[in-house]
This record gives sequence, C-alpha cells and structure tokens, in this order.
Amino acid sequence: MRFRKNIILVLFLILGTTLSAQNYRKHQQWFFGAHAGYNAFWGDITDNGNHILPGGPFQESYYKDRKVMYGAWLGKEFNNKFSFRTQFIYGQMVGTSDFDKKQFSSSNREFNVTLAIDLVDLFDWNHKSPWDWYVYGGIGVLSFRSTLYSLNSGEIIRFAPFDSIKFHSNRRLMTMVIPFGMGINYNLTKNWRFTLETNMRSASSDWLDGEVSKKRNFEGYSLTSIGVTYVFNIPKKGNRGSRHSNFEAMSDNSGKEYRKVRHNGNISKNPFKQRRPHRSSVKIKGQRRGKVFKTPD
Repeated sequence: MRFRKNIILVLFLILGTTLSAQNYRKHQQWFFGAHAGYNAFWGDITDNGNHILPGGPFQESYYKDRKVMYGAWLGKEFNNKFSFRTQFIYGQMVGTSDFDKKQFSSSNREFNVTLAIDLVDLFDWNHKSPWDWYVYGGIGVLSFRSTLYSLNSGEIIRFAPFDSIKFHSNRRLMTMVIPFGMGINYNLTKNWRFTLETNMRSASSDWLDGEVSKKRNFEGYSLTSIGVTYVFNIPKKGNRGSRHSNFEAMSDNSGKEYRKVRHNGNISKNPFKQRRPHRSSVKIKGQRRGKVFKTPD
C-alpha cells in the first residue's frame, strides 16, 4: 500500500512540474498510436519461470505462459520533457503452478492514464538525437474474468466472478491498477515514431488468478510491446489568415454598396473603382436604328 501511495505522490509532483513548464500550445503535439506485445502474470498461480529474474530470456520457461495483448493510446506533449496519455489494453492472460497443480486463464480490459518524463531532454543529453528514452507511471482500472483449473483432473475449481451464472453472463470484476515502466521512441519522421515499451502494473485485487493466497505479496502482470505513434496538431478554429484569403468578398462593403445603388436604379456609380480603371456603366455607344417596314393594309 505504501508503494502505491508513493507512486501517486510522484505523479502529482510530475504534474505540478509539467504545468509550470508548458511550452506547446493546446492544439500542438498531440499523438495517437497502437501497439501489441506479450504479457507475463505475477501472482499466486505461477512458477515465476517466465519472469526476468532469476533466469530471464536464457531459460526455456521464460517463453511459456505468455499471451498477446493489444492496445491503443492518445496523448498530449506539454513540452519536450513531459507528456500525458490515456491508454486502452485488451488481451488474455494465463498462469501455471506445477507445484500446486493449478492453472488459470483470464480475459482482461484495462484503461489507464499516465504521465511520462523524457530523460534525454530532461537532462539535456542530446537534443538532436532521434531517440527518446522515457519513464512513466499512472493509475488505471482493470476489468477481468478468470477461470481456475486443476491440472490433475482438468475440472474447474473456481470462477471470478465467483457465481457461475454471473460468469457465464459475461459479468466482470474490477480493480484499480498502478502501471509503471519505461520506453524508447525512435523518430522515423517529424510525425511518425516507432515505440518499444516494457512495463508492469500492480493490482489491488488478489483474484486475478482466481486464487487468494499469502504466497505472493504482489499480484499483477507485465507487458512488453512494440507500437507506432503518429504526432499531429489540431487545426485551430477561426484561422484569420485563411478567412481573409478565402472570404474576403464577404467582409468587403463595396459589394453591399453596389447592390444598394442598383436597387435604387442608379448604376452609374462603380463601387469597384479602386480595383479597376473607372468606366461608366451607362455610357454606351449609340447604334443606328434600322428601317422599320410596315405591313401594307
């Protein structure tokens, strides 16, 4: 619990620093993107073989019990050091404990908000580098449905939600999560970025795997993903430059004056004399009339 309070405190400090150092305007430096990656469960129903410690990628079990998760994000850069984003993640999760002879699977949906610090720009390491290295943390909500099985018999031990009727009617449990991690951006162009992230999240509920036990103090999951991000500016409403160039006639009073004079029957006055040489509209060269023949009676 102390860990979560410290994370939230750090987030408030980051937000305060961010708001006092804004450089970009409201319509500038927005971004959205999509990503996909593999997860690993941390909790009661796992042998920890697919974790980075102790064996990491050098052991065969590291690549087991991993499922694909997909996600998308939308955010705003306050300046070149700090950014804010919202994120949605969806995917499956599994875990196996050979010691307990149990296995679980779950369906997960997560929504979170995070604040990020770009360490390259924060410490002025290299402004011209196309690389960004950032750390981030936030808060979110996770909804899940889990099923716990027996490896010996294959029978279902428990559902989460606990009532099988609620489970089969697609009811979900919800819990607060604290995501934190780090990532690397490579700026392909001014607008496109390639992103690699690895992160973890701590969950408030101990029911992610359908088992409540004191064997593990930490329950949650990690996610390593790759993605693509597009950076853009929101078009400003009421752009004076474009309005002046495209709608100049609407703000020109000479057209209104011309219609008024024409309505009164006097069109000798040219309201556009400042734009073209003066030429009276009533001075028309006379034409000779032709002979008129009457039809004899």
